[in-house]
This record gives sequence, structure tokens and C-alpha cells, in this order.
Amino acid sequence: MGGLQTPRPAALGLKVPAIVLALLGLCVGVFVEGVISSYHYNGTFWPWPCCRRCGARAPLGVLVPVLGYLRQARCRACGSEQRARGLQVEAATALAFFALGAQYWGHPLLLAVSLVEAALLVAVLFIDLELRLIPTLLVAVLVALALAGATLVPATAWWPGLGLGSALLGGAVGFAAFGALVVLAHFVFGEGALGMGDANLALAIGCITGYPLVIFALSTGIFLGGIGAVATLVVKRGGLRSTMPYGPYLVLAVLFVLAHGNTINPLVRF
Repeated sequence: MGGLQTPRPAALGLKVPAIVLALLGLCVGVFVEGVISSYHYNGTFWPWPCCRRCGARAPLGVLVPVLGYLRQARCRACGSEQRARGLQVEAATALAFFALGAQYWGHPLLLAVSLVEAALLVAVLFIDLELRLIPTLLVAVLVALALAGATLVPATAWWPGLGLGSALLGGAVGFAAFGALVVLAHFVFGEGALGMGDANLALAIGCITGYPLVIFALSTGIFLGGIGAVATLVVKRGGLRSTMPYGPYLVLAVLFVLAHGNTINPLVRF
């Protein structure tokens, strides 16, 4: 991805639409939480929030962002606490929507694609954080959406050069790089250090960012994962063979790249 940056609209003019999209993110976050909680309980993606422990469907009140979980903090069936995670998911989705709205408000189609990708990525982040697995179906939807977006969205000053060829090459580079890391980690650290779910997610990230930004995105994810590994060793006092979910760090990295778009080019000098 190359080309010179073009001036963005004034920051003041972006505040209102970005705030509106943040509010939309809170609403979408309710259904993202439904996907996460349903998959956590029974492996399906029915987008209605439910209790992670017993699977009881949440009442209608939780469909009201923030206030729903503040009012209904515990599951009515088993009494388990569910407010914290629900609010975390809603806040994460709102923050992602705010950042993307500030970046892509001038290009509606690119904005729409990136918002859907962000919602799916937030779901992947929390599922892997809790279950230490990355759902293949969600990754497949991400890949299909990224390739469709790369085909339909014309090159713009917001994301120049992201065509189908760039997306395919980015996906191939991402999958090959992390596929090699999965094999290496298996021999060095043993089973469970990295899985093919991480390689599949790297493929999706490559399709989303295209080449060469996939290199920066994955490098950032590896860097964040290294910080997380050190924190795990220090806080939990685990050994070198301790495992942790790697997907959340990759998701944070690709969301960072998505939220910056072409403005990140001067940093990586591609």
C-alpha cells in the first residue's frame, strides 16, 4: 500500500459521526455478546445473550446497552455474575466503531465493511480469551468479507492499493508465516503453544489489511503477544511451557491497523 496521504476532514467535523457510531457500537455489542455467550455455552452462534454457565437466555432488558447489564447483573437461573463481561464486550465494540468512524466516515462502503469486520474480530477476541480457541466459521466469514470488500471497494486515499490481489497475497503471507510459527512452537514449547486457529486468523488478517501491511499487523500482534507472555510469566509465575491465548493480541493489532489505515504508511515505510 503506497501513495501520499490526503488531507482528512477537520477533526471537529468527525466528532459527531464518530460518537454516533460509538453509540451504534454499544448496540451492536449486545449482539456480539450474544454470539460470544452462545458459542461459549453450546458452540452455536445464536446472537442472543445467554448465561455462559447454564445457557439460560438473558431477559429483554439486556438488549438496552450498558443499562441492561447494570440492571441485570446476575443470571436469573443460576445466579452467576455476567455484568462485567457483557459491559466489556459492549465497550470494546463501541471503541472500535468510534475509531473506525473517525477514520472512514468519508467513505461509506469502506466504513460499513470495516465495522462488520470489527464486530466479528471482537467476537473472536473474547471467545479465544475465554475458551482458547478461534472459531473457524467466524474466521471464514472474515476472509469472505475481506475479499469481497477488497473487490468492491475502489482504491481511495483512505486505503489505496487494497485490491483483490493485495488481499490474496496478504492472506497467503499471513497464513504461511503463522503456519511456520505453529510448527516451530510445537517443537520448541510443545502442544498448545500455537494452533492452526491462530494461522487461520493470520490468513484473515492478511486478507483484511492486504500486502504489505499484513507484515506490520502480524509483527505488532507478535510484539503484543510477547508482552502478554512476559506478563503471564511474572504475574502467574508460570513456566516457559505455560500457554495463553494468542488470538486477542492479533485482533488488537489488526484493529489498530484498521483504525489508522493509510496514515500508518510513514511508520512502516513500504
